[in-house]
Amino acid sequence: MVRRRGGPSQRSGANPNDPDPTTIDGTYVQLHASVVNQPDQFPEGDRLAHLIKLIIDEGGDHYRRFRASKSTWRA
Repeated sequence: MVRRRGGPSQRSGANPNDPDPTTIDGTYVQLHASVVNQPDQFPEGDRLAHLIKLIIDEGGDHYRRFRASKSTWRA
């Protein structure tokens, strides 16, 4: 599971069943559920749900790429 502050835990990969909103995994799981359960709120919901699921599935790899990109943006 990936914590919001302090980076990912020792686990590699996301937990797609993590409902805890204090973790990155849980946040993406909740976001995915919102998109899937409220299609009227998301015009491209199918595409968005697919992208969110991809982020969940990539877990720690996504986190590392995001952190690398973020440091590049700050430079």
